[in-house]
Amino acid sequence: MKTLYIDCAMGCARDMLTAALLELHPDRDGFIDRMNTALKGKAVLSAKPDSKCGIMGTHVTVLIGGDEEDKTECHYLKHTSVAEIMDFIDDVPLSDEVRTNAKAVYSLIAEAESTVHGKPIENIHRRARICMQQI
Repeated sequence: MKTLYIDCAMGCARDMLTAALLELHPDRDGFIDRMNTALKGKAVLSAKPDSKCGIMGTHVTVLIGGDEEDKTECHYLKHTSVAEIMDFIDDVPLSDEVRTNAKAVYSLIAEAESTVHGKPIENIHRRARICMQQI
């Protein structure tokens, strides 16, 4: 097993972290295809080469309901419980090792949120959202 340390002292944007991790993947296109298959149309992930200030990288876009996920005006749609997320992970075509690791990581996140919010894990949820560009 390899260990990757991520220093998020100043925060970490979802799309930027996803792009950085995607840069490490040996089969980027295959990964995107598998993610989109697993998401079953609930969201659509895409990635393309990008350059900012002369630095090459990858730009990741997530579309939810056809709208780009990281735009400024956000509309919260629904809450997703830890149990629903675990069921989703069980439904995704993954190897047993990846499934076990994904559930372990999400369990740690849920435990941390439970502690921070002073609520049982059953009451912890993630908010799905659609963010639309302001015109």
